[in-house]
Formats: sequence, C-alpha cells, structure tokens
Amino acid sequence: MKHAHRLAALATVTLTAAVAPADALPDKNADREGWIKASMEGRQAAFCSPIAPKQLTGPADPDFMTNQIKKDWDGAAMVEAKLDSALALANAICKFPGNPSLQAALMPHWQAFASFYGLGAADLADVAASLDTRRTRIELVTRGPKDTRLADADPITQTLIAKDHLIVTSYGMDFMSYAQLLDATPSASEALKAAFVEQCVDSYHGSIARWAICKVDALGLDRKRYDKELAGAKIDPRHRLEAKLRFVKLQHAVKARAETYAAEAGKDDGVARVIGELPASAVKTWSEESAPYKSLLAWTSKIVDDANANSKKLMNGCEQELSTHLASYLGAKKPATPDDLKDAFRDNIGSQLGNAAALCFVRNEAARKFWAEMSSGFAERWGVRTLTWHALVSTKIEFDTNRGQDPLGLPKPVITYANASTSTSSGTIATLAENGDRVDLTFKKETWKETVCKNWVETNRIDGFDFKTNKFVYRMKCTKTGTETRSSTATPVSVDKAYAAGLKVGVAATFVRNSDGSSYPIAVFTNAKRNQLAGAFGVIF
Repeated sequence: MKHAHRLAALATVTLTAAVAPADALPDKNADREGWIKASMEGRQAAFCSPIAPKQLTGPADPDFMTNQIKKDWDGAAMVEAKLDSALALANAICKFPGNPSLQAALMPHWQAFASFYGLGAADLADVAASLDTRRTRIELVTRGPKDTRLADADPITQTLIAKDHLIVTSYGMDFMSYAQLLDATPSASEALKAAFVEQCVDSYHGSIARWAICKVDALGLDRKRYDKELAGAKIDPRHRLEAKLRFVKLQHAVKARAETYAAEAGKDDGVARVIGELPASAVKTWSEESAPYKSLLAWTSKIVDDANANSKKLMNGCEQELSTHLASYLGAKKPATPDDLKDAFRDNIGSQLGNAAALCFVRNEAARKFWAEMSSGFAERWGVRTLTWHALVSTKIEFDTNRGQDPLGLPKPVITYANASTSTSSGTIATLAENGDRVDLTFKKETWKETVCKNWVETNRIDGFDFKTNKFVYRMKCTKTGTETRSSTATPVSVDKAYAAGLKVGVAATFVRNSDGSSYPIAVFTNAKRNQLAGAFGVIF
C-alpha cells in the first residue's frame, strides 16, 4: 500500500513533504538521539526511494546535513546544477522527512530545481530509482554498433553511431559532419539534432556562421520529443536524468546565443545577412529545387547511410538504381554537349547524384574515380544545412562593426573520396563483340580536326571551392576558338552490357578504363566531332 501511495503521489508530481509538527520532535539538545530518530519519521516526498530513511546515505545529523547541502545550493545558478548535487539534495529531504527545519531550508531548492528542469512524474520516478542503491544498474553504452545504418538505429544509438562515424563524412570530425548526416538522414532523431546543436553552440564560440547553420535546429529543440525518445531507451534512470539536464542546459545556451547574435544583427547589416538572409535563402532554394526530386534525394540519402555503415553488401544493386535515377535526371536536363553534362552535376541536386555515384561504385575503380573527380568541390550540398555552408563561403560579406575582423569560423570539408585521374579510351567503335555479360570494343585509327579554345577568360561566376589552395573556382569562358589536328587509336575496352546502351560500330564514345580493361562509358556522341551528346553512363537521352 505504501508503494501504491507513492506512485499515486508521483502521478500528481507532488514536490512537497508532509512532516510532523515541530512540537512532536524531542529537544535536540536534551535528547539528540530521539530528535534524530523523530526527524527520520513521517511521510516522505514523492520522489523518495522505497529505502527506509535510516538506511539512506549521508550524515546522521539533520543540522549537519542541512548545512552541508545548502553550501551547494545557496546563491548558485540553477543552470549550473549538477545531478550529483541534486540527488544529494533529494536524499537529504528523503532521509529526514520529519525535520521541519531541514525541509524548510532544502525543499525550496528542490522545487526550484524541479521547475527549472521541467521534471514530471516520470522524472521523479527516475529520481526515486537513482536514490535506490539496491537497484541493478544499466551500464552506459558509449560506442555505437559497428556497420549499422542511422536509419536502422534507435534515437540514442543514432548519436553513438554518428560520433563514431563522423570521420567518414566529407567534412571530417566537426560539427559540419553532424550537419551533413542530418541533411542526409530523413529519420533524424531529436537526440541526433541535440548532439549537432551541442557541437555548434559549444565549439568555436566566435563563429556566427556556425550559428547560422544550426540556428533552426537550435531554436526548434523539442523537449517532448526528446523525453519520448529517452523513455523508450533502455538506459539507467540516472543516465536519463543526466541527459535531460544536459538538454535543458543546451536550451538555455541556445537562448543566450540567439540573444547575443540578435543584438549584433541590430547593429551590423553583415551579421544580419549571415544569420538571417543567407540561411533563409538556402531554405527557399532547397525547398524549390528539391521538390521535383523527392525520390532521387531519398535514394541519395540512403546511399550515404549505406556507405557510412562501411558495408559493401549494403551497396549491392546500387549501380542499377543509379542508372534509373541518371536516366530520369538526365532525361529532364537533356545535356547536349560535354560542358552541359558537367554543369548538370554542379547544381544542388546533380551534385548529390554525382556524390552518390562516387559512393556507389565500390567495385569499379575507374567509375568511382570518375565520379569523385566529377563531383569534387560540389559534393557537399545534402540539404539546407550544408547548402547554407556553401552560401556563406561563396558570398562576400561586409560588416559594419569589428565583427569583420574575425573569421567566420567555418570548417573546411575534408574530401575523403578518390581524386586521382582515370585512364580513358575515346574513339569511334570499330568492332563490337559480345563476351558473356560484357561487350568487347575496339576503335578505329582516327585523324580529325578538333575545336579547341585558344583563350580562356575568368568570369565572376563561382563554380566551387578548391580546398587544396583555399581559393574559389570561377567559371571560365572561352573568347577565342581554333582547330587542331588529332590522330589516335584508342585502347580497346570491355563494357558491362548494362551500360552498353547506344554503343555500336561507327559510334564515337569515351570511356574511363580500369587496369584490367573493363570500362564505364562517360559519353556517347551523335557525331564524329564529339561535341554533341547522345547519352552517357549507360543512359541515352
């Protein structure tokens, strides 16, 4: 019955303790033993454990206990509260439920703590469990399971996997790795968002650019969703309480950060542009550009998750699905020339498809290197967060205050994909012979005049960013052309039948070639001059 009564009290979130009247206590000077004994009698607060007061830890003297606990709480900022101190406070209140002086001195601190951190009935039950020294504790898991996709993991495990696998993302071990993972994870948990915001708010405090990237996630932290995720996790009550305290502290840090930058924005148009205009523009751009490609983007997100799980088996069938999306995407783009084809993979959607292709070809080195080279510098646009990063690094921002003397504090991506050039074969097909599931090709000896650019001029259009030289890559424009004579016989290649669409004797085509002669078609032309495309990558468009 006593246990049932406590559960009922928990349900109503009772924070006060009913204590015996003061005159019921013996005189502490005349009968100290009786006074201590009486102090341990009476109805305990709702958050107390089922352990009898006299069996709880801590000093046996209520006055000594009161003075010891008050040192940690009198005048202390509630946002700095530690769980150990809070449990010690609760333990003191539970140990001496019949001592009105102790209750009057300590209960207000507990009530303020419970209110500040939004403790509800379930949280008070966790407090009671944490005070029970006899309970079987659940060991804290600190490492995520290996080779596991984020989409397959529970919310808490998502954060562990993300922490262990950040280095495999193109941004390296930094808060932007969380941004990339969140952009590519439709099922991102509140716990994963909180981990990202912690990285954003706690690291590099001077970076307004980092705040611009995480601001929406930071201001949108959802305590109810977070509590629900924690409730379903198999973790020790103490660890659950620690997580909730950390979440609330994070929310207060976010509020302070938002107020600081809002005040700066009111004085500096550059700051206002960084934290307001550019992120808002990224949201609008991503919403408009991604709308027609929901299926494609869902697939690229899956490929990122599969690749981060470090399992080649998960990539089985990837190449076939890639061909389907390439056919759809290029069918809509209809690139007519080789330059058009390159441009198709330099926007916010094509860059994702190109990057997914670089991940997809884990068993075809030539194709993998080709796509890595094709997407290098354009491969980190996975969603609003990473798109905001690109907007910030590619926009000249002028500040009105001394903020302009500080760096934006943005991290540089660490490109982890192969960047080496591939061997190629380019020519007019002379012979074509089936060989099992492949097609063997030879090429004619050719002499031709090729149009070449004699003078290139740099434009003011930014194509990307070269992370080796830390310089922007500007679009080049040809202002003068000429012709040159070319003569060659391309090295024979073999092509998987799945990529042989449009290949026949007399057709000009270009292939990237592996050391064993296997190849991947990167362009199929309609003419001998090779300036008009019929298709590429096994897709005719």
